[in-house]
Amino acid sequence: MTPAEVQVLLEQIPVAAFVLSGARMVGVNHRLSQLTGVSREQFLSAEDPIGAFLAESAHQQQVVLGLRGRTRSSASSATSAHASAPRA
Repeated sequence: MTPAEVQVLLEQIPVAAFVLSGARMVGVNHRLSQLTGVSREQFLSAEDPIGAFLAESAHQQQVVLGLRGRTRSSASSATSAHASAPRA
């Protein structure tokens, strides 16, 4: 999928959502930006957007990424799409 196709898909999702490639976000929908107050451009340009904007601790990062209970190698090898909730 092209970045434009990813963005079109994400905008169809009614909840906050993003797509990761490695540690970088390659797509962010408007709902995530609305809920967090962080612009799409800020998410896409951040080297560690999960740590910077969505999770304060390593445990919270694992929860946001849905990695609890997975091995590090299987988690890091996948490019994933995740629905997310902003931190409180």
